[in-house]
Amino acid sequence: MTNSNRSFVKKIGRHLVFPTIVGLGLERLGSSTSKNQILNLMYHGVYENDGDYFRASHTPVNLFKKQIQYLRKHFDIISVEEAFEYYKKGTPLKRQSVTITFDDGFKNNLETALPILEHYRAPATFYLSGVCLEEMKIHTLWSLLFNALYFFYPNPDLSEFLAPGTHNPKTLFKYLRGNGAAVEKFTDYILQNFDIAEKLNKTPKEGWMLLRKEEVSEMLTSDFVTLGSHGERHLMLSELNEAELNYELTQSQKKLIEICRKPVNTIAFPFGGYNTHVKKMAFETGYDMQLAVNYKNNADHQDQLIMSRYGVPTNTTFASTAFFINQAFRRMGVDLGH
Repeated sequence: MTNSNRSFVKKIGRHLVFPTIVGLGLERLGSSTSKNQILNLMYHGVYENDGDYFRASHTPVNLFKKQIQYLRKHFDIISVEEAFEYYKKGTPLKRQSVTITFDDGFKNNLETALPILEHYRAPATFYLSGVCLEEMKIHTLWSLLFNALYFFYPNPDLSEFLAPGTHNPKTLFKYLRGNGAAVEKFTDYILQNFDIAEKLNKTPKEGWMLLRKEEVSEMLTSDFVTLGSHGERHLMLSELNEAELNYELTQSQKKLIEICRKPVNTIAFPFGGYNTHVKKMAFETGYDMQLAVNYKNNADHQDQLIMSRYGVPTNTTFASTAFFINQAFRRMGVDLGH
């Protein structure tokens, strides 16, 4: 099938097939016929400004509102802590339930997403990268700077920086995500040699800016907010050496405990990356509620320390997301009967 044919099929699905299915209520068959009772949903951010500008993988505000309305109508929205409690006890639920989670710690979580969540009385857990809670040269993640570099400069000259075998964006990104020291060097290099900061500051900050410490404190005044760790520097934990893994787990937790003034025992693994050793280290650090994306091992389906999550699509229609969320109960939902 050609790209143009694929595009045509997607348009038919988004604008005809899925609206018809949802209009008839048939999308609910995906969840109602599944034995799985909990589905963890993953977002990153919510944006208001339309237009072609650099931003992370965020959800348009009008689409987010419709999704939360839909979830409130058809499911119970519970906290991550409640989900793990039900999972560990094997307690059957009266109604299928979802959790709402946000990764990274974007400023728009406070300014745009939280008012909607509060309006619909929907609890959410926000998994923050520890760097949110300190001052940076530009207040965003290294991975966002990486994407911004290639957004503004399609063919940047990185010859002075590139390590052997990292001569294209994909291999360079993979190399960086598993090496904290290289990330720090890379960040300094591109900020010194490219006007990324200037270009980003000319775009809507909701697309890339992280929360600051005082804004995190403001979020904590809401009854619908729980904080969790997303590591310290947004690295692939399963690719780190022992010292860096320990740093990622403990440093972010230390900062969050300080600002939350209570234990922080839940973590969402950056990039969904983990392995058996990461799980063990995380548990020994005090994280007994761990969230992945896809399970990496068959045994994880029965492990009450970890649950999978479904990443809600951002660049689509409401009917499409309603359909796929219901279908996700079958593939990624949690069976309380184990």
